[in-house]
Amino acid sequence: MIITTNKLDLYVEGALAMRILLSWIGAQDPWIPPEGRRAGKLQRFSDVRPDGASDGPILSFLHHSQLFDVLYLLTDPAISATGAVEALLQELTKRHARMKLELRHVPIDDPRAYDQLYPHMRAICKEAADSHDPDAEFNILLTPGTPQMHAMWILLSNTSFNALLWQGSDQPGRSRSERVNIPFNIETEIIEPTRLEAMAALPDLGSTDFICRSAKMRQATETLLRATTITDLPILLLGERGTGKEVLARIAHYKSPQANRPFVALNCASLPEQLADSELFGHRRGAFTGADRDRPGLFEVAQGGTLLLDEIGELPLGTQAKLLRVMQEKRVRRLGATDEIVIDIHLLAATNRDIRTMVAEKAFRADLYDRLNGVTIQVPPLRERLEDIDPLIDHFLAIANRDAASRQQKQAQLTTTARRRLLRHSWPGNVRELDMTIKRLVALAVAGKINVTDVQRELTRASIPLSTLAHIDAELRPGRGRKEIVEDVERELYKQAAQKYGIQTRIGAALGITQQAISGWKLKLGIDD
Repeated sequence: MIITTNKLDLYVEGALAMRILLSWIGAQDPWIPPEGRRAGKLQRFSDVRPDGASDGPILSFLHHSQLFDVLYLLTDPAISATGAVEALLQELTKRHARMKLELRHVPIDDPRAYDQLYPHMRAICKEAADSHDPDAEFNILLTPGTPQMHAMWILLSNTSFNALLWQGSDQPGRSRSERVNIPFNIETEIIEPTRLEAMAALPDLGSTDFICRSAKMRQATETLLRATTITDLPILLLGERGTGKEVLARIAHYKSPQANRPFVALNCASLPEQLADSELFGHRRGAFTGADRDRPGLFEVAQGGTLLLDEIGELPLGTQAKLLRVMQEKRVRRLGATDEIVIDIHLLAATNRDIRTMVAEKAFRADLYDRLNGVTIQVPPLRERLEDIDPLIDHFLAIANRDAASRQQKQAQLTTTARRRLLRHSWPGNVRELDMTIKRLVALAVAGKINVTDVQRELTRASIPLSTLAHIDAELRPGRGRKEIVEDVERELYKQAAQKYGIQTRIGAALGITQQAISGWKLKLGIDD
């Protein structure tokens, strides 16, 4: 890229942020007629610059400012009818051959009509943002156009479309390219307080780790709280991985009458089949090899409180049958024991699997599903609760910076373009993926700054390249079920991550799971480092 300043060409190595300028074509473009001539005569000399004429607002601004990579020109039918548009394009092409020109005709009847201006201007802003690199710097020249157009530019640049505002001047002693500083911020001064007021009207959820601004998440939460306070029916939480099902379960517990009693959570996916019964129901000493003492199961540990069985779709069929009996009888018997213990718990279950399909395929007991399905809550994925992403970014960034400070590491801040890139991501891993991404960005930040290049690298990098799947020995043979094949793949993924990253924290970051989940994963897969 070449930057021209005072007729000196500066060659800059590496990629610089693309600079994009948006502007209306005004009635006095491409040049201002000499004194005494009317702007209406512009039509007569559109191809030839008249004697004594000076550059119009756009040409003058570009002459006195840094080079732009792309120029979006907006024009309405009244201006298009003159020769101004053609003359301006010819002059721009001659003077700024390196700059790409994008002409957009805006079909408005009245350039003062807000209802006509806003949808077109917003659409062009969105087109510009979506068509270029997320790190691009957007600029808007206010000088050409009506006051109504100026108002729309200020509104858009202050909310959904982040851009720098500029204006030109013909007055003596004034710069031909002045930065316009708007002394207010609509997002923080108007929109954000309104959101906080709306949040204050919601019931206290008792958790600082829970962000709930979207309508879908509020509805799910309110249904959960009602079910928790007025009934002891089992609650089944359905949703994709990483959507916050366990956080919701904790909120349900702490807003329930059992709030002062234990809350116990078990991830069934990390539970080896041979230990499932012992973990849930407990055992007596000598019940099996290695049972050297009496041990209560989680049903007993959660007595009087709440037990969450997360990823219940991974529970072995044999254990499912025993769980059904416990739910029906409200009694539990430890392995190796003859007496039964009366239990009083509120049972919650969660899964990211399609539980109804599992029932149809006989991979999950239909009678257990009927018993668990007292109240079903569908937890929406993050892509359906877009209002929550921005505050979640701030929440996880604050936590990551607090942890960084405890390690004497410099705290990091997101640039505007970096935040915009995070907001545009689809987040297939939902809230957990967002959390881990922010942690990695803060840990790897240089000079306390997270830019859009850092974000792009994190979002596009493959923790374990998909091509390695071709080298995984997942043998297909009669009698070998899907579960065994998936376990082979998981085992190989862990092996490759361990060889590449070495330590548990980095292995977890690479695989996108917590260190606690790694321990359960290794136990389930029989991995011994």
